[in-house]
Amino acid sequence: MTKQKKETLGIILRAAVAMILFVIAVVNYDKLSNLDVEALLSSFDNTAVIVGVVLALYFAKGLIFVLPASVIYVAVGVILDTGLAVAVNITGIITEVLITYLLGRFLGGDLVRKIILKSKKGQKILDTDFQNKKSLIFTTRLLPVFPIDFLSLFFGATKSNFPLYFVLSVAGLAPRVILFTIIGDNLFKWIPVDKLIFIAICCIPVGVAVYLIKKLVLDKRKKDKT
Repeated sequence: MTKQKKETLGIILRAAVAMILFVIAVVNYDKLSNLDVEALLSSFDNTAVIVGVVLALYFAKGLIFVLPASVIYVAVGVILDTGLAVAVNITGIITEVLITYLLGRFLGGDLVRKIILKSKKGQKILDTDFQNKKSLIFTTRLLPVFPIDFLSLFFGATKSNFPLYFVLSVAGLAPRVILFTIIGDNLFKWIPVDKLIFIAICCIPVGVAVYLIKKLVLDKRKKDKT
């Protein structure tokens, strides 16, 4: 088989896999996006089985992106003892970021670009200079700026340094995962929704002020250098 034929078959295979995953996600979107994870896990009595189901959910999420991550964190925290729940969710996140990165490597840049652009934040991901600003990997994982899976897909497609991507991704996601696992189910009981909205509104001017101050400092430094 010639090199050109191998490349053609590779493209067809990647396109077929992407289409299959896309169809699965679209057909099952309503069911998966509204999946009652807590009820699902409660239907099992064996802890080992529950752990296996949770990891399977993370594996599936890494491929089709539909399952809501926070719902999984909270449900696992409710069903399992805290220590085990945190360990399972961290293992699940490791599984998810690994699977999606490998999927991105397999699909390649062109297909991933098309998939990412289907998301509202897709263009922002493509326009962000992650390659030259490694700290952005950690920051975008720590803060819910971009969807977890689309970002992993992007890093895989661009063949980013895997050890660096992996360590920074897990380190950035871990605090959020641990927080939701431990107190996620009680978060909205402790802090009413109206209070959360108030806090969010208050954060807007604070964020703008920080941005403007930072911009002024950077502009001043540039002027001092010239």
